[in-house]
Amino acid sequence: MTGITHIEIQESADELEALLRQQDNARLKQRVQVLYMIKTQKISVSAIAKILGKHRGTVQRWLADYREAGMDRMLEFGVSPGRTRVIPNWAFYYSSHPIRQSLIPLNEFGNILNKI
Repeated sequence: MTGITHIEIQESADELEALLRQQDNARLKQRVQVLYMIKTQKISVSAIAKILGKHRGTVQRWLADYREAGMDRMLEFGVSPGRTRVIPNWAFYYSSHPIRQSLIPLNEFGNILNKI
């Protein structure tokens, strides 16, 4: 049948259902749902993506992670480090601690920044 994903899922439907119940994180739960839907309902990646509200490429990437390294790889996701600070670390350090705020008065803080 066209559009059906051919992937060998090692876990049984009962194991996947138990994993679904264990997941606290919504992102990880969606990843397990993908495997559960493929295992039990044999529907296409495009249909799964529409059901979950994700892009087809995202679902395919999750399945590629599963093919490469199994469930452990599929159930991990990184956290973005975020934007780098505009304020230098030393300035943040002095401004965030009440004891250090008394070390550099505000009028001198501007002079320090002008020297940089």
